[in-house]
Amino acid sequence: MNKLEQCWQAHYEEITKFIENNHRNPSKHHAEDMKMVNWLKWQRKLRNKGLLPEGRKERFNQLMALIDQYHRLNQYG
Repeated sequence: MNKLEQCWQAHYEEITKFIENNHRNPSKHHAEDMKMVNWLKWQRKLRNKGLLPEGRKERFNQLMALIDQYHRLNQYG
């Protein structure tokens, strides 16, 4: 596994653990969550352009399914 893949996996795991532990999605209204929000936005853009590699695309779609479970629950704004 190369360095970029390790970095991507670390971000993926960080967000997954955050959602599972806090039972909410990262909020753009909290400074400590902005890193995760920006990563999610960038990955969504890559997926929509078709530039996300297939293995990452599958894992990202699983993450988006988890995010949809908490959509609008416990959101701050």
